[in-house]
Amino acid sequence: MKRIPKGGFGYINYQRKMRILKTVALFILPITLFVVGLIQNGGDRKNILTLLAIVGVIPACMSVVSVIMVFLKSSISKDLYEEVESHTANLSVMYEVYLTTHDENIFLSALAIDDDYVTAYTEEKADAGKISIMEKHITSCLKLEHLKRKVKIFTNKKQFTERLEDMNARNNGHDRDQDSGVIAVLKAVSV
Repeated sequence: MKRIPKGGFGYINYQRKMRILKTVALFILPITLFVVGLIQNGGDRKNILTLLAIVGVIPACMSVVSVIMVFLKSSISKDLYEEVESHTANLSVMYEVYLTTHDENIFLSALAIDDDYVTAYTEEKADAGKISIMEKHITSCLKLEHLKRKVKIFTNKKQFTERLEDMNARNNGHDRDQDSGVIAVLKAVSV
């Protein structure tokens, strides 16, 4: 199975598979310890291996929470991916970015970056207040790293693709290496 990095198309589906495998592996170890302890002590569960198994279940349970998080969202459609790709030849793009704050969560289906803007599209039904909170959150995270970008999140795909066309035309010859700081920040603050 090919590794899909955070911000890549298909990241959510990849994470579902990987987190399930990790969770199963994390449960196998304490179950094995418990069974070995029972066998060694003739069915008596009062032994050190039982204690280790109980402690070993904690990371497995925490892993279940991460599995639940990735099952709350689904990957974007191939059609949306291809449509965005057709408008972003000169732009850095991220897909399937799930951002959380203390107050709000939002799943950004696609996100494009240039010298001046971070422009995103969400397929979620989100009110203006939620969008505003997330725009401010992204802006403040970028400012902490001394990166200045205007942030705009669209809920209308047509408006988003029109903005992508404008950004793409403006950034002919854009050096994508300059976007690595913005991408690093967005990866750090997303699930």
